[in-house]
Amino acid sequence: MAGGTSTFGERLCNLLGQGTPVFPSAEFIGQPRYTVGDVADDLCDLRNAIAHGNEIPSKFRKETGFEDARGKLIDGYSSAYQYRNVLEESALFLLCAALKTIFIRDLTDNVADEKRWRAYLKQRSP
Repeated sequence: MAGGTSTFGERLCNLLGQGTPVFPSAEFIGQPRYTVGDVADDLCDLRNAIAHGNEIPSKFRKETGFEDARGKLIDGYSSAYQYRNVLEESALFLLCAALKTIFIRDLTDNVADEKRWRAYLKQRSP
């Protein structure tokens, strides 16, 4: 149901909120810097490359580490940590956030009907 990178990103941002942090803040590491809007399009692009058996583009193989909200490397993550690794972890957290949102907002009937679900995802998140 992605409908292309921009559609996927727009729908995910509408469901979860563009500025919503992907990862929770933790006492010892602070708030990781990544938001739904930061990673949504790249996540779809990486998924497409993998799904179609293409070489993973260099931007996803770039060594970025894992940064906090100030742009500092979070201890415990090597500077050799690649951006694709950030996106892999993002995918897990975003899936959990989407499922949690569906159940908390009681959207299961919408999800069951593709037309209603698409219409719902066109709306901006509160």
